[in-house]
Amino acid sequence: MPINSQLSRVIYTNPAGFLNANGREGWYAPRHNNTVTFSSIESNIPGPTTSRFLQNIDIFTNGLGVGANPNRTQSWQGNINSNFNGTRDHSGLTNGQPRGISGQNIFRVISTVHTLDLRSFGVSGADFLHTTGQTSQYRVPQFPPSGIGVHHGPISQFLPGKRSNIPTANDYTHLLSRVANITAGLQPVVQGQRNSVVIHGWTHRSLTHENIIVPNNITQIPAVKTSFYSNCTVVSGPGSTGGDLIKLNANGRFDIQVQLQTPQTNYRIRLRYAAVSTSSINITFSGAAHPSTLPSTTSSLNNLQYEHFGYFNVVGTFIPSLGNMLSIINTSSNSNVVIDKIEFIPVGTFANHSLEATQEYNNNYPKHDNSTYNQSYNNYDQNMENTYQPSYVNGYEQNYYDHYDSGYNDTCNQNMVNTYDQEYNNYNKNSNDMYKQEYANNYNQNSGCTCKQCYNQNSPK
Repeated sequence: MPINSQLSRVIYTNPAGFLNANGREGWYAPRHNNTVTFSSIESNIPGPTTSRFLQNIDIFTNGLGVGANPNRTQSWQGNINSNFNGTRDHSGLTNGQPRGISGQNIFRVISTVHTLDLRSFGVSGADFLHTTGQTSQYRVPQFPPSGIGVHHGPISQFLPGKRSNIPTANDYTHLLSRVANITAGLQPVVQGQRNSVVIHGWTHRSLTHENIIVPNNITQIPAVKTSFYSNCTVVSGPGSTGGDLIKLNANGRFDIQVQLQTPQTNYRIRLRYAAVSTSSINITFSGAAHPSTLPSTTSSLNNLQYEHFGYFNVVGTFIPSLGNMLSIINTSSNSNVVIDKIEFIPVGTFANHSLEATQEYNNNYPKHDNSTYNQSYNNYDQNMENTYQPSYVNGYEQNYYDHYDSGYNDTCNQNMVNTYDQEYNNYNKNSNDMYKQEYANNYNQNSGCTCKQCYNQNSPK
């Protein structure tokens, strides 16, 4: 029987910030106030949330300068993401009049980044490419920035398509789910100004806005797609799941609302969960409550591995004609319960079918990798888990596609605005949907620095 599964993990591409041609100077290695570290970047990455489906982005612009000319240029210094579920996520400075753009179905972003004397950094423009073929644009009033000591150029942010290295409106694997302005440890050159970069978070196209239950299919719905939750916490997934998890605190509750297609079928419900000690929960659907006891699966929720999760078959039948809402309530004082996903299994289906398929689906996830930054691109596949992993050695390896050649050298020609040589160099285009990042030149701008990048080729593309 077919299984409809969804990957809810978020992948963050590398921050959009200016670098010179050799990659040795730029936003992560400024000439002054070099306070950018692995920890400062990681601490600025947005924490886990319920699933986000972007509706609009409001972008706020403010001055950016150095020395005696504090407002020499302007840059993107904050934004508010408005999502279809009514949530609003803020980042950076959000004062003043914003520039609003559509955030829906964006598969690629081309940012214009600039620097002032390799001291101040910002994003001065962005093109957001939609799957409809349209492009939404953001520009600062004086675009592009220019003048002595000002250098700028484009950076493409995306994840590869299924059949192409650079995605198109007809061939993409991920959509933009969140964007944030962060300082990443950069210190302001002018007091009160924001020296910053912009990061983009992407979710797999298998993650849909609706929870559609298809007849004659086993449907798996991530718990983070909850329509309502109370006294719950969203926690980072361990890498063996398809995304983050919902932690049920004492008396915590979350709801899953589904849409059902005809012909309607009755369903069994099964949970994938992890629990420290026995836990009592109440599962409500089809007008009835189903008190249940979840057996313990692990001794700790720290460092969860694949084998620490268990399945629980709920007693009772989900009858679509009696309602489309499922609620899970923790009725015990045990707060050490996390839910990964809920399965809707058509009545009459052999229960183990779903379990076996799920185990095969997850077989190739690395089950013991909890590091957060590890940029090993030879193992890159665009269908992976969440949490940043660039493996920094003595610097930040950006791994973008568009190649910078801004005419920089150690003395920095202050009269050059920019020269770009956007070549793909030695990018292996026959890599079986996986990055083989053996670049000959120094700067490769399509970010691969992504959240929990331990992909497997069996994930849905």
